[in-house]
Amino acid sequence: MNVLLNNFNGGEFSPLLFGRTDIAKYKSGCGVMENFIPRVFGGAHSRPGMVFHGKAKSQATNDQTRLIEFEFSETTRMILELGNFYVRFWKDSDPVMHSGDAPVWALTVGWVTATNYVVGNVRAHNGIKYTCTDNHTSDAATEPGVGVDWETKWTAGASFDYQRGDFVLRSGLLFYCILTHIALSATEPQAGGSWQMYWVRQDIYERPTPFSTAQLFDVQYEPLNDWVYLTHPEVYPQKLTRQADNLWTIAPVDYTYPPLGDENVTDTTLAVSNISGTGRTLTASAAVFQAGHVGSHWGLAHRRSSSSIELPLRRTGANFTGSWNANTHDYTVGQEVHWKGAYYTCSTAHTSASTTEPGVGATWATVWTVIAGPFEYTSATLRMVGEWDAFSYENWSGSLFIERSADDGTTWETIRSFSGDNDRNVNPTGQQDTEALFRLRFIDTVIDDTTTPDGRAVLEAVDSKVAGMVRITAVNSPTEAICDVVISPALTDATVYWREGSWSDYRGYPRTVSFFEQRIIYGGSASYPRRVWFSTIGDVDNFRWGTKDDNAFNYLLSGKSNAVQWMAAPTGTSSGIAIGTLGDELMMQAASAQETLTPTSPSVSKQSSRGSAYLPAISADDVILFVQADRRTVREFVFDFSKGGFVSQPMTLLAEHVTKSGIVQMAFQQKPDAIIWCVTTDGRLIAMTYERQQEVVAWHRHPTDGFVESVAVISGIPPGADEVWLSVRRTVDGAPVRYLERFDPEHWNKVEEENKPYFICSDSAKAQDFGEDVTIVDGLDHLEGREVVVLVDGAVHPNRTVTDGQIELQTAGQIVVVGLPFVALIQPNEIELDLPDGSSFSRKRRANRVALQFWKSLGCEVRQNALQWERLEFRDTEMPMDDSPPVFTGQKEIHVEGSHQTNMQIQIRQSQPLPLNLLAVCVKMDFYGD
Repeated sequence: MNVLLNNFNGGEFSPLLFGRTDIAKYKSGCGVMENFIPRVFGGAHSRPGMVFHGKAKSQATNDQTRLIEFEFSETTRMILELGNFYVRFWKDSDPVMHSGDAPVWALTVGWVTATNYVVGNVRAHNGIKYTCTDNHTSDAATEPGVGVDWETKWTAGASFDYQRGDFVLRSGLLFYCILTHIALSATEPQAGGSWQMYWVRQDIYERPTPFSTAQLFDVQYEPLNDWVYLTHPEVYPQKLTRQADNLWTIAPVDYTYPPLGDENVTDTTLAVSNISGTGRTLTASAAVFQAGHVGSHWGLAHRRSSSSIELPLRRTGANFTGSWNANTHDYTVGQEVHWKGAYYTCSTAHTSASTTEPGVGATWATVWTVIAGPFEYTSATLRMVGEWDAFSYENWSGSLFIERSADDGTTWETIRSFSGDNDRNVNPTGQQDTEALFRLRFIDTVIDDTTTPDGRAVLEAVDSKVAGMVRITAVNSPTEAICDVVISPALTDATVYWREGSWSDYRGYPRTVSFFEQRIIYGGSASYPRRVWFSTIGDVDNFRWGTKDDNAFNYLLSGKSNAVQWMAAPTGTSSGIAIGTLGDELMMQAASAQETLTPTSPSVSKQSSRGSAYLPAISADDVILFVQADRRTVREFVFDFSKGGFVSQPMTLLAEHVTKSGIVQMAFQQKPDAIIWCVTTDGRLIAMTYERQQEVVAWHRHPTDGFVESVAVISGIPPGADEVWLSVRRTVDGAPVRYLERFDPEHWNKVEEENKPYFICSDSAKAQDFGEDVTIVDGLDHLEGREVVVLVDGAVHPNRTVTDGQIELQTAGQIVVVGLPFVALIQPNEIELDLPDGSSFSRKRRANRVALQFWKSLGCEVRQNALQWERLEFRDTEMPMDDSPPVFTGQKEIHVEGSHQTNMQIQIRQSQPLPLNLLAVCVKMDFYGD
């Protein structure tokens, strides 16, 4: 009986399902799938090899390396290597190197006694730099920082010359600072007695970070253009900024306006000693401050004495009587009137008549004088921060300006302007993010008819309070702190209107970060585990709250106090943001599908209650993939039209065993196939081929000779595959090493083009084209002492052991690929058939022959029931013996050893550094018994 197996995209099945032959995917599943990738088309393809690119910074086993992706454009695609308090950058397969443009190391001389010092001298003493302010001869009394008179001769400065992350040049060599210090002779790079405590010789570009090894895999991140925002629940949010490939900065996010908590509802008051400056005292009427509040922001507000200003849009004053009155009105000298486009002053007392009509009557000039323009009026000022409204009323003609001053009234800029000719009124609104003075200004062009000019304009602050802000720099006691004024409060008076900053060492920092509709969103913290913070639209570092559609806002999720674990926005089916917490999965959307999410429109609904692990979710088109709280179950968060909401479907249902140790990281590859790569806690690399439209969910395992710590994916250069990068801890020459490697992104193209000499089907591999035949292959220090597989000009060479960074070939060659071996193994699920007299279950069976359909493959072994491996021959009698055979496409058949047994497993493997692309297997077998 011939049984055809022509689809393997069910992936590896759990052993718990080996009896479930009724499952639709059973026939396409496998009992084992190691180092094979099931593709959407149905075939199983041995994976690409891992190309060695370099060492990570640390090789210690107690360290770890986390890889994350950075993509600014098609030409700027990088891998970021995060380690213990550092980040390095990899581009085009290599670490980014420093440009070499760095300051020359400079010595700071130490202070000594009995020495003449002059103004401007800089000396170091007891870990602080001092600048001389008065010529003197040093003695005990003038010893900087110590002597009784030192402040009359010195001013204290910085406590360092160089800080961690600085590069300097000395003798033409680059050195990287690893410990902040003052530059004394003992610290001189490569010369001072203790220089190695402070410097390392290094050309690789690197920046310091605040993240320790223990924190690395709890860092969540979100890229935006040239920025990467990074969060960790114990670290102030960081912004990593790229200015060039070898010029980056990382610093705490400098918020235009940081998030603040809810307004105080107790009787406790806060008062600041001065409305501006640094080192001010912040006093609380009750115990408020904790040591962990250092660095936190606090908002203080006071009621306005006036929340509006008004400006008449016309001539004013006691003498102005309005429009001219033709009804025998008595006018006295000095009175002013408006008439038909001009203002007039009465020069002679008279009673109005047609002959004295201003500008018209025969004798008007004898009693009236035209008032010369221009006519420009300016209002009082109003301190403004936050939302504002302006209104105009009644009749006016001219130009109205709303103006702003950021320098306390010295200079003014127009932010809105309006013109009218007695034909409109206006109602502009706006928001001022940083405090400024506002005023109204009007240029009167005078109404050109008989209408009385009675217009006026009003500018109002929406908030009835003036809000200031301070940042705490030290805590003296529970009721007193030292602060710097960030935004001046209105008064120094004590106020109950205050807000504590949302984030601090005391309150914790956000756990997650995402972007949605031009807002950055932070989620969860130690004190506010179910709160999410939305920035201003288009201004991602501004969290000033308000009610306008583009204002920042925050939202407290209802339900149990389960912390936010991830946030992601699906595309195509929803206009909301998905939020995963420790206990449920939610969807935050606008009130209607036609609206965007605004401060007044959030609608949050629970979609499922599976609970999530603290891992970033992956957005794959209209689907979100997340890891359940057990770290073993990957779920698909997808819209279900029959339910009218989202459901969380398990993706590991058929392969629960592959994630047994728990997932610590995921990465998404899209080309040539959609694959979710996962790293587990025990250092295994597993993956899921995922194509929803074709109902393909197939798990596969990828063991390598080492411990996989991290995985990240960046887009490949067309027509190549996406680049899958790995941090792998291996053992080389008896010692642990940590390498950055990536699956050969050109693997599939090479196979397609049958480019045999450049096949990379080994791990930690290095391919070298020497340009001529060689027998000594060097440059293999990273594989010292290891037995390696060798491919020479496309032919498999006997294994070698690397000694002194090189191997000697048995046969000379030009193109040599050397790496660690891996075995690709596939075992289709056991065959179960409906025979004429019933099921084949429990009947004895035996396979006699196996026929296999290959695509551009070379090398394969087959066996039955763990018996002897049978090697297929790909060389025929017509091929020259001194050349390796070409890759093969077609069918081959082989006899397999075996006996009748109730179970039969067919295994197929590739143990050579060559591709094996298996499209179908036909097992020729017979059954025995009943």
